[in-house]
Amino acid sequence: MSDKSPLIKPIVAICDDDDAMRRLVERLLVRAGKYTVVSFHSGADLLQYIHANPVNLVLLDVRLPGEDGFKICEKVLEISGCEQLPILFLSGDSDVDTIVVGFSKGAVDYITKPVKPQELKARIDTHLKVQRLQMELQESKAKYQVLVHVLCHDLANYVGAIYNMAQFLKRSNGTADVKNFFPRIYNASSRAFKFLKTVHEIVAGEEGRLSMEVKEHEALGLIEESASILQSKFESKKITLSIDNQATNAKVKVDRNWFVVSILNNLLSNACKYSYPDSVVQLSLSQAEHDLIITVRDFGVGMLPKQLSNLNVSTVAQSVPGTDGEKGSGMGIPLVKRWVSSFGGHISIDSKHESAGEDHGTEITLSFPMV
Repeated sequence: MSDKSPLIKPIVAICDDDDAMRRLVERLLVRAGKYTVVSFHSGADLLQYIHANPVNLVLLDVRLPGEDGFKICEKVLEISGCEQLPILFLSGDSDVDTIVVGFSKGAVDYITKPVKPQELKARIDTHLKVQRLQMELQESKAKYQVLVHVLCHDLANYVGAIYNMAQFLKRSNGTADVKNFFPRIYNASSRAFKFLKTVHEIVAGEEGRLSMEVKEHEALGLIEESASILQSKFESKKITLSIDNQATNAKVKVDRNWFVVSILNNLLSNACKYSYPDSVVQLSLSQAEHDLIITVRDFGVGMLPKQLSNLNVSTVAQSVPGTDGEKGSGMGIPLVKRWVSSFGGHISIDSKHESAGEDHGTEITLSFPMV
């Protein structure tokens, strides 16, 4: 299969049943000193190799024993990870119809024999450059997709908190309520502003890399900050958030903003989303040797075995409506897993769907090195 990781020299595979021609092209490329060259007599040998090894470009003869080059080209491009692999046909046939067929099968170029050394190397270098630029574009796209998911998903917790408090105040007639909610509204809005500023700095920064200010923080303080942000969300569903701290003065080394926004807020928001009104969400802090253990347990809908399996083996987004019809992006847990790993932590998820009987709900356990 093709490999997107950086290689010292790009790997060029040559497939030609003409031994003299194959050796000529191989010798030409080896002498250039810029490529790692592998060569094959048949399409079957080429396919077997590509299934197990990285290749950056293929030079493929049209007329091969057994299946011709057109069929081999199709089969190569069907291999997982090779969909964009550049394939250049080598052929003594300069007929326009044959050339058109080659392009229709997915080839990126068609070079007629006899091969002109300088032209061959120039075409190879051009397609390798295009491949590299495509890979860089895909990597850049993936980085910004993560940022968009972070922005849309995590900012919603802050905006939702402000909205819920505003709705409560709209129904309230007392100034005491205003005084009570003002600090919470101010805190949520200032945190949202800081979050947006951080995202802006990432976008404006070199290659969109995430900027983090990793410091020691008291674990309970991080928990209380997240609970404060989401308090109105829990209150609106009449769900009690119970915090049990058995790790007095425990500290972790993390970025406060990202830890609260992308880990704690997501976990607590999901627990609230999938819990029923008048129920309880339990959050506990404990110590296990040199690790801080954070456990979030709800007694809500829970997950089906297939949903749980998908979460444990992939980062694919999967969204399920909440108990009050709440919608989501499905990116909450994948983002949590990404951030937990970035802070040197581990995550485990256990869940039982309500259709399986009593004691249903979800328990998520995080562990982080303490300082």
